[in-house]
Amino acid sequence: MQNVALLAMMQSNRLVNGKIQSYQEYTFDIQYKALQSALNSEQKHELDKFIRDNKYKDVYLDGKADLIRDFILNSNSGVKQAFLGNLKELKEKAKEEFEQYTKVIDTYELKDGELSVKDEYEISPDQFELFKRKVISVNQKIHGIYNKLDAGTMQQYAIGRLAVQFKKWLRPGFVKRFGTRVGKAHWNESRNELDRGMYISTLNFLTKPITDAFRQAKGEDNMVMKALGNILGNYYNYIGNVGIYWHTLNDSDKANIKRTGIEMIAFATVAVMMKMLQGLADGDDDDKKWAYSLYAADRLQTEILAYNPLYGFTNETRKLMRDPFAAMSFLEDAGKLGYTAMFDREDEYKGGVYHGQSKLDVQIMKNIPLANRWLRYQNIQNYAGYYKLY
Repeated sequence: MQNVALLAMMQSNRLVNGKIQSYQEYTFDIQYKALQSALNSEQKHELDKFIRDNKYKDVYLDGKADLIRDFILNSNSGVKQAFLGNLKELKEKAKEEFEQYTKVIDTYELKDGELSVKDEYEISPDQFELFKRKVISVNQKIHGIYNKLDAGTMQQYAIGRLAVQFKKWLRPGFVKRFGTRVGKAHWNESRNELDRGMYISTLNFLTKPITDAFRQAKGEDNMVMKALGNILGNYYNYIGNVGIYWHTLNDSDKANIKRTGIEMIAFATVAVMMKMLQGLADGDDDDKKWAYSLYAADRLQTEILAYNPLYGFTNETRKLMRDPFAAMSFLEDAGKLGYTAMFDREDEYKGGVYHGQSKLDVQIMKNIPLANRWLRYQNIQNYAGYYKLY
């Protein structure tokens, strides 16, 4: 998987005047250039004053808002239209220029069985190390940190390594959705991108009229009432000008919002499939395939919602508290087997998934590798009625 990310980045990044850059890095200041081209000398003076004397600097420094974006959104329609026209033209030109540069993968060749840079290209050791670090950081963002050099402090100890075993996906998944600093954006120097989190970007985009209303009413008498009075008007303007609100976002926020949208579409699709499968599983008691499909769909839905604050946090926290270490489930099953063998060997389950089966037989099967999988499959139809996982 790590090699897939490396090859993809070598395909997408270009060698631009001795520097290895992605398209996002190449067009980093394109919005500012488009705005500058849309302003006359008087408006440029207003922009300088807006930047210099802005009373909400702490909000911008925390990355909760974009200074240039707010200036554009508060400008007249002439400036907005000129900005959008300039932005479209500059993006088309930048895309054409960027495609002319050599892909990083094309600067290498196999010579005597070893990979080396072609003679006609020159990549400095600094650029090579920066690109190497970017690839490593992207892999860590996707898959988690597995190497000892970048591992967390708790992984220096045996108990810490045991605690995070099979759970290294937790932190990158959380950071992907909420950002490293939870609500505050910061520049990630390893990846050369804005680190905000896709849920935060989506929330900021959808609640922009609300945050603007409260910011405008800050410090005034009856602040809450004035803010609430402005929210409807702000949303009316927001819906009517959603295009400018979208196009003034940076590429990182746009990508984050698209990721959130895809995740919600995936959840809705799985939810519809579960409703269909539930009916099929209940109606065909002799066929395990529908019950197994329902079980798999429920597992997928649970994973999609793992970081959802309204459901996933509670669900996943309960599972982590019950199973803090990877070995805990094995120890728990072994303990139940010992208890059953001593005190409940003749008893049967009175209800639940294993209704009517011997407790001892079930606990023995649970403690045998592969046999425990077979046990679940044999009782998979019962999950049609008890399919919610905890």
